[in-house]
Amino acid sequence: MKKILYILLITLMGLYSCATNSDEIDDGGGDGGETIVDLEPEDVYGKWETYYSTKLITENPGTGSSQIYKTFRAIDLDGFTFEMYTENGEYLVKGYNGIGVQTSQGWYEIKDKDSIIFYMDSISPSKEVIPLGERQGRRVLGEPKNGVIKWDNTYMRVAKDGKTKYSVTDVYANRDVNVSPTANDGVNPAKVKIDYDDLCRGRWVITEVYIYYDNVLQPVASAEAQKTLRGTIYDFSVNDKGEKIMTLTDGITGKETEYPVYITDDIINYIYTDDDGEKASFGTWIKKFYNEGNTFEDTKSARYDGDLKVVAETIFRFDREI
Repeated sequence: MKKILYILLITLMGLYSCATNSDEIDDGGGDGGETIVDLEPEDVYGKWETYYSTKLITENPGTGSSQIYKTFRAIDLDGFTFEMYTENGEYLVKGYNGIGVQTSQGWYEIKDKDSIIFYMDSISPSKEVIPLGERQGRRVLGEPKNGVIKWDNTYMRVAKDGKTKYSVTDVYANRDVNVSPTANDGVNPAKVKIDYDDLCRGRWVITEVYIYYDNVLQPVASAEAQKTLRGTIYDFSVNDKGEKIMTLTDGITGKETEYPVYITDDIINYIYTDDDGEKASFGTWIKKFYNEGNTFEDTKSARYDGDLKVVAETIFRFDREI
């Protein structure tokens, strides 16, 4: 578990978790996307799985000193779903995490012709409904079509200095798993295709770890990460029940730990139980394969907590060992 906590620490070094500073997605054009004139509750029926998300951050919005930061792909919500449907004349919604466990439920309405408002209650690991009545808004970007819908929500944050304000817009691209389960509309460059059977051929060893702040190598931080993580082994397999499993071997102690696996496109997630007894996960984003498919890179980035303009990026190199 200590090894996983270290990996998570690297992943979550900043305030906003990200995954790359190069991937982009088209939100429909214009200044936020095409407005639907008459969006009806029936137009958003479906089970919508997030396949791409970004955070758009503007410092001191609406002032002469406003500054727009680079956008990033955030992978932590890939595979999460909203299921919207009608029952007994009500428009209902259920929320699921990436492993298919229901985490929320409620109802929704359409507001101002182009926005969905969710009113959600939480569901505990023991299936207890925790009444919250939490209001969550989503502005729909462009007409839902071909089993794809895109939406965003905007909120304000204040920096630690108590003065600097930020406008944060979360943008999500979602696909109806019953209509377009493999859609990746607008993703550029295209996602890597993961062949799990090929991943099972041999073990994958962390051979290099590099940490950068705004593309500048941090030798001390990189050396510490390499000391802790180099030699860590990810061994993918399928158990007797047909379930995908990753066995992690600590490169220092040799201790082995098994994690159930679920995959969303180019993201491999590993499930574990946190200190509160709840299911959680950490992930590998396979950005690219090279060396004839025997090497891949896992890239994790976050905005540096001390200065959101600085991007802290960690690159893990995995080599196949047969």
